Amino acid sequence: MQIGLGFSQSKNPVQAVKEALNMARQTMAAAKEDLAIVFSTPELSSNTLLRALNDSSKGIVVIGASAPQVICNQGIFKQGLVLLLISFSTGINFNVAYYRGLKQATLESGKELAIRLCEGLRDKHRALGLLLGDIHISEDSGFMDGFKDNAGAGFPLVGAFISSSHESVQYAYLNRDLLRDSCVGLLLAGKLYCGIGSYHGWIPLGKPHQITLAEGNLIKEIDNKPAVSLYEEYLGSDRQGLIKNLGHISMLYPLGLPQKEGREYLLRSPVSIEEDGALRIMGSLTYQRQVRLMMANQESCLEAARQAVENANLNFAGIANSKIKKFALIFSSLARGKVLRRNYSTELEVIKSGLGEDIPVIGVCNYSGFAPQGEINYQRELFINNHNVSILSLGG
Repeated sequence: MQIGLGFSQSKNPVQAVKEALNMARQTMAAAKEDLAIVFSTPELSSNTLLRALNDSSKGIVVIGASAPQVICNQGIFKQGLVLLLISFSTGINFNVAYYRGLKQATLESGKELAIRLCEGLRDKHRALGLLLGDIHISEDSGFMDGFKDNAGAGFPLVGAFISSSHESVQYAYLNRDLLRDSCVGLLLAGKLYCGIGSYHGWIPLGKPHQITLAEGNLIKEIDNKPAVSLYEEYLGSDRQGLIKNLGHISMLYPLGLPQKEGREYLLRSPVSIEEDGALRIMGSLTYQRQVRLMMANQESCLEAARQAVENANLNFAGIANSKIKKFALIFSSLARGKVLRRNYSTELEVIKSGLGEDIPVIGVCNYSGFAPQGEINYQRELFINNHNVSILSLGG
């Protein structure tokens, strides 16, 4: 592969594309351009941006999204455009597709996207799937199950949902199309090296509690009391105070569901408090009925980033001095910024140091994402996560 990374903070979308492309092409050695992965902040999201990119790159395949913040080697930015150009080596095939109608995502819609992405790749070794959605969906929708059941389970699947609600101003990008209420996908096939690490760093606070009544993504009772009582007791706040500050609280103090394997917890953020004291959470309850209140500090978050890098590097052990070129995609939850605050950029420095300072890095700060969590096992059940930093290293 050949890889070029570009970045611009211009507020003009045409100028931003020009600057980012020029920067990216400096390291491409005049190679053909097969794919562009593009992330921008919302004020640059426009048809003008995608037309300029398409016109300037002679029809290169484009996939990406807008996001509250974008990430590249230069830093984490609340305004800007980051772009990764890729020229694949011989024998690498890929396909892109999209599904529109994510608000009503179902098992069948996940299946439909998988079928579109697998077109022409069914008889090839699939190496990686990447999905980007402009709104959050839950496991309960069946979308992710429908996708994996029809695309296959023998390869890693990673991605992110960029916004927290259906009223989002974010977009998904595919070629010239600026998409709302949509999920765009990339499926890669061929001989590629792939490493993934995904951790969060939140740790249990207090003792385990039992979910005694729940339905779907609604936790009605914990320890036979209204679910909100858990927050009232631990945080010493009345219900109105919790409702008023729920956005802040759900980022700092999510609920943790212990996984079947290992010591990792799957985090679930409350998104609303119902009149009866029930908690509606982002994501499903999975199989668990035990729950812990979780908290994090700056060191635990940075340690999670170190673990994620370590896992992302595993499949590259012993080939560091070869001619293989690689890049890294980062999906970092916005909740991490609430904990790390001024040290948010320190997490990026930890990641770059672990990957190697010369490795191109591109990514977004998102609301929820998905990746194999903890020890890598691509056949494990795939859960949407709320607070993780997920790192994908890809080389070839």
